[in-house]
Amino acid sequence: MEIVLTNLLSNAIKFVDNNGEIIMNISDIDESEIKLTVYDDGPGVPKKEEENLFLEFYQASPRQQKQKGTGIGLALSKKLIELHQGKIEYKRKEKNSIKKDYTCFEVTLKKGTNKS
Repeated sequence: MEIVLTNLLSNAIKFVDNNGEIIMNISDIDESEIKLTVYDDGPGVPKKEEENLFLEFYQASPRQQKQKGTGIGLALSKKLIELHQGKIEYKRKEKNSIKKDYTCFEVTLKKGTNKS
């Protein structure tokens, strides 16, 4: 899961402004599952591109990112998460209590599936 965390956090860093905000949260869903969420207040992904996020070698529109990537991070993360019997979703969170829009990646994993 270290690779997944690194990919999600490096993506967030890549897309936020210098004064941007990144939040990572890990919480119990119930006795058998946990949820890992990485939020950022970057520009988000255009709706028309959301369905391609987890495809190998897919990269967001060039105007969206400060640094180039390989386009493999999210595809690899998804495969690793699925090997651990989990799932990953991209969500757009509308303005919250501090009046910011956030994008987030939400990972759900079963407890006790550490296959390191």
